[in-house]
Amino acid sequence: MKLAIDENLDNRIVRGLRRLHPELDAIRIQDTEIFEADDPVVLEWCAIEGRILVSHDFRTIPKYAYERIQNAQTVAGIILVPTDLAIQHSIEDLHILIECASDEDWTNRLEYLPL
Repeated sequence: MKLAIDENLDNRIVRGLRRLHPELDAIRIQDTEIFEADDPVVLEWCAIEGRILVSHDFRTIPKYAYERIQNAQTVAGIILVPTDLAIQHSIEDLHILIECASDEDWTNRLEYLPL
């Protein structure tokens, strides 16, 4: 599973995931050429790169994702993590998704944690 870590995601979650999955293919958006880009640009980049976006942004990311889907554009997948969900619970739920879901399961899918 290839992940794109949104700029707003708590880095403690990323560190915890990497401890469980040292081989995890996860790129932080702030480490790419689209750092500070608008959400539609981030979603387009994720679709091109085939990366599932992991974000805390419940306000705008779903809106733009559903617009893409309505316009017959692909969304590589989105996992939305509430900021008030305990870090350990976030890591555990993401671990389950990484272990159990294949890349094909994610096209045009938005998953809201907790599971």
